[in-house]
Amino acid sequence: MSATFIGAMAATIPWFAGAFPTAFTPGFDWHKYSKSGRGKTSEGSTGADFALLIRISDENARVAIFQAKPISEDGSIDVHRISPNRPKEGMLPQPQILRLAQHGFKLLPENASADDLTWIHYSIYDGSSCFCISLSSLQLLLAEYMKFDISIQPDLQKRVTKLVADDHPALADAAKAEARELWAPHKSRKIERPADPMNFVHLLTIGAATRWGFNAPGWLPLEGKVAIEGFVKSTSGSLRLIEARVALPPTPENTPTAEGSTKPGPKENIVAGLNKAADGKDWTPIPTYSGKKISMKPVR
Repeated sequence: MSATFIGAMAATIPWFAGAFPTAFTPGFDWHKYSKSGRGKTSEGSTGADFALLIRISDENARVAIFQAKPISEDGSIDVHRISPNRPKEGMLPQPQILRLAQHGFKLLPENASADDLTWIHYSIYDGSSCFCISLSSLQLLLAEYMKFDISIQPDLQKRVTKLVADDHPALADAAKAEARELWAPHKSRKIERPADPMNFVHLLTIGAATRWGFNAPGWLPLEGKVAIEGFVKSTSGSLRLIEARVALPPTPENTPTAEGSTKPGPKENIVAGLNKAADGKDWTPIPTYSGKKISMKPVR
C-alpha cells in the first residue's frame, strides 16, 4: 500500500501543481528512510510506514503518522506482527502496535496519554477503499498489550541475553521466535472494522482544508518553525515523511483573528457539508482555543 500510495502521489504531482497559480504553487519535498534496517531510523523501531506533514504556512503545520495494514476477508485487521530486537535502543522484540505507540509518545510532551494518540493511525485498505483507525480509539487493546508486554519482559530478556552469549548466527530471527513463543497466550491480536470508519480521503481533507486555529481531528498541530523543523529532523530519518504545503492568498476568510474566533468561511462550510453528507459525520470546524495561543514544545 505504501509503494502504491507514494507512486500515485509522485505521478500526479505535475497535475496537482498545474492547478495552482504560479505565485501560490505549493512546494514538494522528498525524504527517505530505512524500511528494513536495524537502527533507530527504520520501520522496525518506529512501527510506522509513513508520515504526512501539511504546512499550512511557514509558521504552522499539521502531521499524522500511519501504519498501513490490509483488511482480511472477515473484516478484521491483524495488529500482532512482532517487531525485531533493538538492543542499542533498549528494545526487545514486541508487537508492532507497541512500537507505534512508543514512537508517538516520543514526539509528545512527557505527560501525554493514549488519549493524545489521535494522530497515529492504522491505514486499513482493501481493493477498493482505505480508512483509518487511530491508536486513541484502541486504548483498551493498547492497555492489554502493554500489560502483557511488561509481564514477559524478564523472561524474554533472559532468553535474548542467552542468544547473544551463545553468539547465535541468526540472532534477530531467533529473538523474534522467542518473543512469539512468549506472546502465544495473548489472544487479542486483531481489531475489527468500525461501523463508521474515518475515510482516508476525509482525513486528508480535514488536515488540508481546516483553517488554522480550528480543530482538525486526526492531526497533530505544530506551531512555530522550531516545532516544525524539529519534527522533520527527528522523523525524516525514521520513516517516510511526505510534505505538502497549503498555498492560499491571505483573505478575511482564511486568516484567523488574533483571538482565534473567526467563523468558518464558505470553503470550510462546503467541505464540512460534503463530508457530512457522504459519511454521516459533522466535520464543521470548531475553534481549538479562545484567545490562547496554540503551542507545542520543540521535538527533542
